[in-house]
Amino acid sequence: MNIIFTGGGTGGHLYPAIATARAVMKSHPGSRILFLGNRNGVEASIVPREGFEIGFVNCSAFSSNPAKIIGGAFKILSGTATALSRIAKFKPDVVVGSGGYVSAPVTLAAFLKRIPIVLLEQNTVSGKTNRFVGRLASKVCVSFECSAGAFPKGKAVLTGNPVRDDILAADREESRRRLGIPGDRFCLLVTGASQGAKSINDAILKGLESWKGREMTVIHITGEKNYEEIKSRSESILGDGATIDYRPVAFMDNISEAYAACDLAAARAGATTIAELTARGIPSILIPYPHAAEDHQRKNAEFVASMGAAEVIPDSELLERLGPAIEALASSPERLGEMSGKSRAIGRPSAVLEIMKVLEGLKGIAGKKVEE
Repeated sequence: MNIIFTGGGTGGHLYPAIATARAVMKSHPGSRILFLGNRNGVEASIVPREGFEIGFVNCSAFSSNPAKIIGGAFKILSGTATALSRIAKFKPDVVVGSGGYVSAPVTLAAFLKRIPIVLLEQNTVSGKTNRFVGRLASKVCVSFECSAGAFPKGKAVLTGNPVRDDILAADREESRRRLGIPGDRFCLLVTGASQGAKSINDAILKGLESWKGREMTVIHITGEKNYEEIKSRSESILGDGATIDYRPVAFMDNISEAYAACDLAAARAGATTIAELTARGIPSILIPYPHAAEDHQRKNAEFVASMGAAEVIPDSELLERLGPAIEALASSPERLGEMSGKSRAIGRPSAVLEIMKVLEGLKGIAGKKVEE
């Protein structure tokens, strides 16, 4: 199989594509993979680090501002021309778009070349780019049944959002041993997505004032730009004699171990984060990013909460509510156990296998599967 993946701008759009690319290489040895993305997006550094080749196309976000429409259209046309050239050289069997405006010119080029298109839609509210190119796609792999209606009838397939193998495979006891967390100690994981979140960081620091005498571990992913400030402020709050095991970190390469070790997560409500949490059956407090496009994080969070797997706190209420909410759940193992079961019930750890079935079933690809 020769596949071009396109998408990015955020880890939420990129990591599902990477998980799918890994699955392709595992089940189809000898396949060729190419990512096409934005030179200024997160994909520019992450994709090579993950061991895949990447090329770049010119692109621009969709805008309703009349002053920007012409410039944006020109960039899409320019990006489409570049993508046509890359497609002609690479000769893909299929183009997979995982969202983000960079995928628009690439999927348009695939349509012009009559290359099958498969889209990955992570959120409850479908993104603008996926809605725009959805009518051109052969199939759309959706993570939530409620988002299927945004696409032409018969195109949406409920697969779930793919999660990396290392997250699924991490063992709780081994991860706790490697991280130095006693088996019976309550562990909280806090993450504000790849860049960190000031509002979450501030709320956690306020919580430390009342938690510092507790026997608990807090793994707090602060984001690179916030790390030094959070480390300094936390040291002032805790002082000498604190019993809490508080661990601020700028970034975690071994996030799989943190997921496996934790009893509760406080996090943004991006679709990839939700997929990872539910695949592991982790109870959560979800804090939707208030400026997310079309308020999709709030809708993601409300869905998970409606299933009993999470509590939701608006960003504007975080400073007052997050600390008490964490304390209440930390003191109620029965409630955490109930939420964990409901989280696991809505998780889709086999999502990438379902997406592979969609790819392998496309006309022109069926029959290429290598027997193991």
